[in-house]
Amino acid sequence: MALSDWTELENLSGEIADSQSRLAAARSTQNHGLVKLLERQISDAEKWRDRLLHQITARLTGPGMAARREPPTPTDFRQAAVERGPGPETAAAVPPAPEATPAAIPPAEEATPAAEPAADRPEGADAVWEHLSRTDVERVKRELGVRRAEMLARHAEELRALDAEQTEIDTFEQAIDAFARKFNVAGPEVVVPFDTRGQARG
Repeated sequence: MALSDWTELENLSGEIADSQSRLAAARSTQNHGLVKLLERQISDAEKWRDRLLHQITARLTGPGMAARREPPTPTDFRQAAVERGPGPETAAAVPPAPEATPAAIPPAEEATPAAEPAADRPEGADAVWEHLSRTDVERVKRELGVRRAEMLARHAEELRALDAEQTEIDTFEQAIDAFARKFNVAGPEVVVPFDTRGQARG
C-alpha cells in the first residue's frame, strides 16, 4: 500500500504535537486548569497511538502472515539440482535424469519464477502495508473515529466542569473585592471626623 495509508496515524501524531504546544503556552501563563486538561489529553492520545501501533504490528507478525508466503515448488528443487550438478562419486555412474535437462522441463514450469528470498524482500513501510487489506485499514479508521469521539466527549465534560469551577472562583473573588472596597472606603470616613472633632475640643 502507499504511504498515504498512514494518514490517520499522522493525524493523531499531529494532534499530540498541537496539544504539546498548547500545553507549553498554558504553562507559561500559569493556567493550571488547562495544563491538567492538556496533560490528560496528551496522555490518552499517546496511549491510543501506542495501542494502534501494537495492533498493526501484531497483525503483521501473527501466524497468518507466514501462510501468505509462497512455499518452494518442486520446480525450484529440480532447478537447484540442475545448477548444483551430480556429486563426484555419482557423476560417472548415474546418468542424468530426463527431467533434469532444461529441454525436459515443461514450459509452464520453466516460466515459474523462484520464490523470492526473505532477505531480498523490501523492508520498511511499503513491505508492512502491502500485507494489509482494505478491510484492515477501514477497521483501524473506525476504531480511531470511535476513540476520538470518546475523547472529545470526555474533554467537553471536563471543560464544562472547569467552567463551573471558574465561575465559582470568579464569584468568590468578586465578593472579596466588594468587601475590600467597602472596608477601604469606610475606614477614612469614620476615623478622620473623630480625629478632627477631638482636635477642635482640645
